[in-house]
Amino acid sequence: MFTRVCHCEQIRFVQRKLRFLAKAIQRSRRIWIGVALVLIALSTNAAPANAHAIVVRTDPPDGASLADAPSQVRLWFSEPILLNFTRIDLVDSQGQNIPVQIARAEDDAEFVLAVHVPPLAPNAYRLSWRTVANDDVHPSSGSIVFGVRQTATPDAPTILAPSLPEVWLRWLNVSALAGLIGALAILFFAMRGHAESNAALAASVRRRTWVWAFGACALSFTAGVGLIFLQANSAGNDGWQILVQASYGARAILRQSLVAILGALIFAGVIATRRAKSFLESRATRVAILGLVLALVTLEASNSHTANGGSPMAIIAGALHLLAAGVWGGGLVAMSLVLVPLLRRGLTEQALARAVLRRFGALAALGLGVLLATGLYNSGVQVASLDALLVTLYGQTLLIKVGLALSLALIGLLNATLLHSRVADFLRARLRRSSGWLPLESRHLWKTVAVETLGALTVFWLASALSATPPALGSEFDPPSAPAATVPSVATYASDLFITFSIKPNLPGKNFIMLGVFDTRRPSPAPIERVVVRLVAPNESRGVLTRDATSLGGGKYQLGGDLINVPGAWNASVIVSRPGLPDATVTIPWRVSEITSAEPRPVLVSNRPLAPITTIVALVVAFGLLGVSTTWLTRRVVSPDSNTPQKENAPVPPMNKRVARQ
Repeated sequence: MFTRVCHCEQIRFVQRKLRFLAKAIQRSRRIWIGVALVLIALSTNAAPANAHAIVVRTDPPDGASLADAPSQVRLWFSEPILLNFTRIDLVDSQGQNIPVQIARAEDDAEFVLAVHVPPLAPNAYRLSWRTVANDDVHPSSGSIVFGVRQTATPDAPTILAPSLPEVWLRWLNVSALAGLIGALAILFFAMRGHAESNAALAASVRRRTWVWAFGACALSFTAGVGLIFLQANSAGNDGWQILVQASYGARAILRQSLVAILGALIFAGVIATRRAKSFLESRATRVAILGLVLALVTLEASNSHTANGGSPMAIIAGALHLLAAGVWGGGLVAMSLVLVPLLRRGLTEQALARAVLRRFGALAALGLGVLLATGLYNSGVQVASLDALLVTLYGQTLLIKVGLALSLALIGLLNATLLHSRVADFLRARLRRSSGWLPLESRHLWKTVAVETLGALTVFWLASALSATPPALGSEFDPPSAPAATVPSVATYASDLFITFSIKPNLPGKNFIMLGVFDTRRPSPAPIERVVVRLVAPNESRGVLTRDATSLGGGKYQLGGDLINVPGAWNASVIVSRPGLPDATVTIPWRVSEITSAEPRPVLVSNRPLAPITTIVALVVAFGLLGVSTTWLTRRVVSPDSNTPQKENAPVPPMNKRVARQ
């Protein structure tokens, strides 16, 4: 009796401490502010990196018309490339091949490629490239067109469709890895506390779940081997040499090693369960398995679209996205294979299946919330703008994936109404339905879970297609630049004359030189007889050009033509002749702007970057999810253990006075 009283006092003491801790977490604003600052700081370091080495900028730009031939062409890639496996071709409008030399640029050498070209004659040129990404040996190619003293039409952007074998292998890998994570989530969280109800049935379900976890490891390992062979073959004859030199090869070997170790550990545990139950149930084994899974998803995240730049926030978001997808979608797959068949059997089997499904519902809801937050963040990194989301294959696939995921969330809500009475009551109150109303009969629960599982596998396929497709980035989706400032007219004096000077449009090619010549003396000493403009090109490359300006009346003069055909610093002299007076001369330094690109891509809806908006919304969703989870965990901790059955009006055993005083 004394031992029992002490045990009750210990329980009350622990509950008081847990209540105090929960309230401290809820009231502590410093924790929330600190977490917010860390997340914001990490998000500002996120760089848009991809699993495809796409060109995001070129100098000269595609479609540029240049006054002088460039000495080199620079290509900025979205990720490091292998220089030894890069090919550059330069041809003119007659199809003649021009030899070039390629090298790393001095600045940011891993991402920037410098193509040294010989002196180019006035003509139109096409520069094509083919290279291999260092991070995943994906080949990429493209071309730009530029003109030297000629108009050039930019190349139409090429749409690169993903390889179907690669998509299917990636789908098998993602589905298997998610199935492994989902099985572990069910074993470690959803099935805890159910052994007492029916020990034999619960043990059988656990063992089948462990067997499926091992099968998922085997499928993931097989898909990884297939991807290595496929990437090597797609890289050409030098595929295996590329794998050796690229960082992708080392990470692929490390990834396969982690999967093999994890599969061996689970297999040993499955074999041991026939003799002893304690191996897979021990804390050391579970910690080892969870550690391997975390290392595996972190490695997968570092190889993904959003994290090849090495940003800590991007890797964290990618790992959380993969974990959440595994808990939700992989848990559904494991449920459909192991527990859903029990819904069509006896009452005992149905009770166990429904109890595990109820617990899994909270995990699935948490996983969907994490998927929403991390998906928003990743979308801002991979999609340049709203236009890029609408017109690219990557953006359109992403929209389909998001729409399907939202539809599956509604099916998950339907399943929750069949499993949780509180959710059903909430839905009845909102829809104003009578007591006992359900949107679907409970006997159809196995069908709705199966539909949600098939939908989750489809979402995994779309995610695999996205990982094999170049993201919606590139120079054609750059935000609109600010309009160039209007070049003001230069006003000055020459003798007793007030002279204004301007060149429009102040670009190489056809221009109008506008002059204003006004006499400041009254009466005028002599009429203006002639206005001459003398132009000296930069570095005196064209010598001295002298032309007479045409009078427009009212003291205004004009000179038109293609005299200004070289950008840079010019010197313009205005010479005004009047009878009986010396010539009035003034020299005006003038800079002519350079033509940098052709007409920009027309804006469909908006070319504003998505990243700031999506990052802010992702942070809001993350903090909301964190608050809901904290509140739920607080209630679970503070409230009595719901798994311990308690009898109402149970008689209290008598205590003697000595025990009570103690």
